[in-house]
Amino acid sequence: MSLAKYDVVITGAGPAGSFLSLLLVRQGVKVLLLDKARFPRYKVCGGGLTPKSFRLLAKQGIRLDGIEEIPITGAWNTFRNRDWVRVDRPKPAKVVMRDYLDALLVNRAAEAGVDFLDETQVRSIEWSDQWTIRTKAASYQAQIIVGADGATGMIRKQLGLPPRFHVTRGLEVELEVPDAAREELGGYAVFDWGACPQGYGWIFPKQDHLSIGVYSFDPTVKLKPWLNRFRSSYALLRVGQMIKSKSHPLIIGGTPVPVCTDNALLVGDAAGVCDAFFAEGISYSLWTALKASKYIIPHLAESRYTLHGYQDEYNRLCERYFEPALQLSQWFYASPQIAFSLLARNRYSSDQFAGVLFGEQSFANAMAHVARNPHKFMLARWQKDGPGKRPAFA
Repeated sequence: MSLAKYDVVITGAGPAGSFLSLLLVRQGVKVLLLDKARFPRYKVCGGGLTPKSFRLLAKQGIRLDGIEEIPITGAWNTFRNRDWVRVDRPKPAKVVMRDYLDALLVNRAAEAGVDFLDETQVRSIEWSDQWTIRTKAASYQAQIIVGADGATGMIRKQLGLPPRFHVTRGLEVELEVPDAAREELGGYAVFDWGACPQGYGWIFPKQDHLSIGVYSFDPTVKLKPWLNRFRSSYALLRVGQMIKSKSHPLIIGGTPVPVCTDNALLVGDAAGVCDAFFAEGISYSLWTALKASKYIIPHLAESRYTLHGYQDEYNRLCERYFEPALQLSQWFYASPQIAFSLLARNRYSSDQFAGVLFGEQSFANAMAHVARNPHKFMLARWQKDGPGKRPAFA
């Protein structure tokens, strides 16, 4: 029996997989995109998009009109709802619902010519001159397979690549609150750095609800009690009605590990592109898709162009973002109250790390700026909680 043949099969239709499929099909590549879930599907995620991310999407003609939530113009940082520091940014970020974002990217890919099959789980893959990808309903052949199947995906294991070294979790709740209470947040995200051991609690405003949750770098921490404690410490959150709640795994990036072979590679969460400090991943996922397309297209045209240049790009990403974020997290979470006072309450350092969160610079650059400019750090204004400083919703 003849099998349907493709240039590339991508397993997983999250932002990395669907964006990569779109980039490839526009270059004449025959692409099959598979996902085990039924689309559109709910996805637990804060949904933050940096200005750099939506500029990247806009360059490909993908605009967020109709799915974007309110713009995020800055952030409130606090330690256990006591000391409060506000940081404003010149260019706002955006938050979206992940089910809307993922559906938008999949639809754009399908309109461009990608063959998309949802409710289709890959059961096995096998290499013999080309890939054979088996699902319950059918099998397919391809020159290249891309694992975009998330933090718990099976493609990494099937390729024989070593597992990521650190897996932890986040717990999110979508909370319906009165309009007046939600509007008190304005266009600001909240990060409470003492809300959870070795992590933080967050509050993100969305169009008709709040996204709240807790993240811990320590996978042994029981998140639900800490989420309940976090929620009970804010009057804004106590009045809310829970819509949905879900825990999700996070593969934390750090020291580079293999993410490609001669005929396969990993993108997005499957490659462990989540930083240890903010636990942010969407912007890195889109970046991996862009870089993967850069090496897949010439490899298909002439096999002497290998995919291993993608590994080099990934290694540089680790060096600039994930390794410094891991170092910062280990230092910060060892003594979070002291670290909060040094980083968040100092105007110079807080601006540097807000720049990382909003996609303006890397962790490596931010840490280098603070280390190389101790005079700016010492002379910077130290911010304290006081009259007019504490937000009304706290």
